[in-house]
Amino acid sequence: RGPRVGDLFASFDGVWTGDNARDTRYWWELAPGAQGWRALSGGQGNEAWDAPIRRRIRTEHAAAQQPRAGGIEYARVAGGRLAARLVTNGAAALAGIVTLVPRSAEAEGRVEEVLAIFNSRVGAAWLRTLSSGLNFNPGYAAEIPLGPEQPPPELRRMVRDLVGLRGRLARRDPTADAFIDTVPPWTDDPLPGQISALEYQVEELLADHLGLGRDVLASLDPVARPVRRGDPLADHLGVRVLRLLGFTWPDTSQADAGGAADLASQVRPESAASVRQIADGLRLLLEHEYAPPLDIDLGEWVRRRFIPHHAARFRRRPVVVQASRDRLRLVTSAFGSQRQ
Repeated sequence: RGPRVGDLFASFDGVWTGDNARDTRYWWELAPGAQGWRALSGGQGNEAWDAPIRRRIRTEHAAAQQPRAGGIEYARVAGGRLAARLVTNGAAALAGIVTLVPRSAEAEGRVEEVLAIFNSRVGAAWLRTLSSGLNFNPGYAAEIPLGPEQPPPELRRMVRDLVGLRGRLARRDPTADAFIDTVPPWTDDPLPGQISALEYQVEELLADHLGLGRDVLASLDPVARPVRRGDPLADHLGVRVLRLLGFTWPDTSQADAGGAADLASQVRPESAASVRQIADGLRLLLEHEYAPPLDIDLGEWVRRRFIPHHAARFRRRPVVVQASRDRLRLVTSAFGSQRQ
């Protein structure tokens, strides 16, 4: 009964490069502070509210893209569910990412409402109603109606809280350029539960705002969230090994977790003892974190599992090559043919 998305938001698609292999990179493939590259949104899948930024694009390819600050983005190929997130300031968008930018101050007050719709079963219902396939282009998005009035402050606040919580989750991903640290897998982690509970509350507030009865909301088909597959323990150990090897993440403002930088100075590029030294440093870091006894041999994990896990996690483009020359020699001598 209210205005439609297209009445309040302008939309445009992401940029084309002509050759992604030539014109895009993962951030870990570039030297720290490399010039001529810009953060790039795309490839995060159907991540809602907030998502890791991993990629870079040559600056000249994104120069003509309209300003996106304050906007919303979603993947045009929706895969059966809509999922939107706030635009990461300064990031360009790759082709396939639709950006919605508010046209006015009134529209700016609707940003959280659109985010809530696109990340709920309400948005999934509109996708299935308007679209004949998986491609939810800006024309379809423009037809989604909003509430008759501005969204209530409580709904806007909860949506912003969700964005913040999902941002914290994204900063636990070692492939994110805003990575801070992993969470030890032996500790209680309330964050996923907090996110799920808040999403449920947002969906109910949204239904009230749109004039949908709770019975109507309950009748809409639930949409399964993407399953996050991974090995939290391997991520945790892998990050500590990388720090022992001298690797750093772009967000250098964050204190080094667990004192790995101090221990890294004790790991010398001596091939005869390198794996043992890395394993010993890893053991000291885990003791500092009060880790319980782990049912693995750390030396064997470093020797046999670190490189395969690391290569798979970083898209078969390992970051260990960014270590210093001595550190790189340590890696190659320590792991031998496994470095391939």
